[in-house]
Amino acid sequence: MNCHYCGARVREGAKFCTRCGAPLPRSPEDLASSGYQSVLRPPPVVEAEAPYTPPPGWRTESYPPATMFPPLFGVSGQERSIGWALLLTLITCGAYGVIWLYKMGRDIRRLSPEDEPHPIVDVLLTLATCGVWGVYLGYKYPSLINGVKRRLRLPTSELPVICLLLALFSYGFPPLVLVAMALVQNELNKLWQALRRQGFWEQR
Repeated sequence: MNCHYCGARVREGAKFCTRCGAPLPRSPEDLASSGYQSVLRPPPVVEAEAPYTPPPGWRTESYPPATMFPPLFGVSGQERSIGWALLLTLITCGAYGVIWLYKMGRDIRRLSPEDEPHPIVDVLLTLATCGVWGVYLGYKYPSLINGVKRRLRLPTSELPVICLLLALFSYGFPPLVLVAMALVQNELNKLWQALRRQGFWEQR
């Protein structure tokens, strides 16, 4: 037999190796306890652990992810009549449109988890740039609405691109701005309705 430490040849029945002095196992049980393993024998197969099973009566239903919770608890909003908003904007020669833009920005800010938009700044920049900043808002406001919808796992839309194109072409045909604002307000109304159905807020 061979020493399992240094590999030297030793006689059968020897208790210690004559080269390194290591104790020699004398039985299969001693071999197992000494940690000896033949290089010709594959390592033992370790049985895989059984999958964890909860104890009887344990509740295992899955809970909704964090993104399913409302962005702001207790937030309140108001659905607006698009027809009345358009009519007031036309009667006041666009003056109410400025107020309408501010109200939409305020509602989006209430819903958005980000610290935007800034409705007062947006209104002032839109007036100061003669509507150029409004082209940017035509893309930004619907994008923020889509962000809120994604957070609530609601289907999004291609409204940012549509409103951006309407705002760009409004320089040749100004009423297209009102169409873009009506589309944004419609998305906001749908969002308030979805939040009310899910119990996130109560209409006052």
